[in-house]
Amino acid sequence: MEKVGVTLRTVTATFLHVEPREEARWRTAPFRGLARWWFRTVVGASVRPAEVRAREGAVFGTAESPSAVVLRVYPLGGTLASARINPGPQGNKRYSGVSGALAAGAQARLEILSADDAGDTRVAAHQAYAALWLSLHFGGVGQRSRRGAGSLQMMELQGVDAPKPVDALDQARYRTELEQGLMHVRGILGASTFRDIGEVGEFPILHKNCASAWIVRLPLKLGEGIKVENREENVRLAIMNARRDLDSHQSRKMEREFGGLTPRLSSPVWVRVATIGKDFALLVVTLLRHRGAGAGADWRNVENFVKAMDSNALPVDLGG
Repeated sequence: MEKVGVTLRTVTATFLHVEPREEARWRTAPFRGLARWWFRTVVGASVRPAEVRAREGAVFGTAESPSAVVLRVYPLGGTLASARINPGPQGNKRYSGVSGALAAGAQARLEILSADDAGDTRVAAHQAYAALWLSLHFGGVGQRSRRGAGSLQMMELQGVDAPKPVDALDQARYRTELEQGLMHVRGILGASTFRDIGEVGEFPILHKNCASAWIVRLPLKLGEGIKVENREENVRLAIMNARRDLDSHQSRKMEREFGGLTPRLSSPVWVRVATIGKDFALLVVTLLRHRGAGAGADWRNVENFVKAMDSNALPVDLGG
C-alpha cells in the first residue's frame, strides 16, 4: 500500500466546523473536497470537461466507483480558539461575530493511502498529493478560506520527493519555488500543456488565458509584543481593508467580481496567507476568471485590489 504523509500547520485561524455545536476540528472531508476542486482547475486547463470528470473519478471516485485513495488526518497539537470570521472595526456589529476555530500554530498529520496495492491506486496516491499540494499553496480550507482564513503550511513530507512544500520567506524566491512546484504538479496530473480556450473557461481553471496569480508582500505594523493569534487576525483585517478602501468597492461596482451579492456566487479570488513575519506577510492571490465582460466582470478591480496591498506584487508564471 502506497502512503504519502505531510504535516500541516495553521498559519491563520481555520474554521472547520462540526455540527451541532460548531466546534472546530480536523476532518478529512474538507481536504478531499478541496483536492478535488483544485484537481479540476489544473487538469481542466489541459483537457475537456468530460475527460476531467473521468480523471477525477479515477482518483477520488464517483457515485458508481470507489475512490482509489483514502485520506486520514491525525491532530498533533494546538489550541482551539474563538476567532472573528470577518475581522473589522471594533464596535461594528457586522464584524463582531466570533466562532470556534483552530488557532494559528495548530498542527496535524495528513496521510494519503492507496486503497489497495494495484498499480493504478499507487499512482492515484501521488496524484491526490499533487492536487492537495496545489490546493494548499493557492487556497485554504474551511470557512472564509478565500479571504485569508484557513491558510495552512505544509511541512515534513514523507512518501514522495516532490513537489516539496514551499517555505521561502523571500518574495522572489517564493515565486520561483511555487512556479517549480506547479510545473511538477502539472506533470504528475498529465496537464503540462494548455488546451485552446478563449478568455474564460467553462468552469474555473488555472489556464494562462483566464487565470492570474501574484505573490504579494503585505507590509504590517505588528511589533514584537503582539500575540500570534492577534497577528493573524491583523493580517486578515489588512486584506479586508485593502478591498474595502477601493473606490470601486464603495460604489459596489466590484461586488460581482468578488463573489456577487444577488445571486450569491463563489468569489473567483483566493487569498492565501503563506507566512507571517514580524513586519510583513507573504500572500498568494489567485484570480480564476470564469465569466466575461458580458456578465459585468471588470477584472481591473481585482488588479487594483492586489496593487493596494503591494504595488510591486510579483506575477506568477502559470506555465503551459
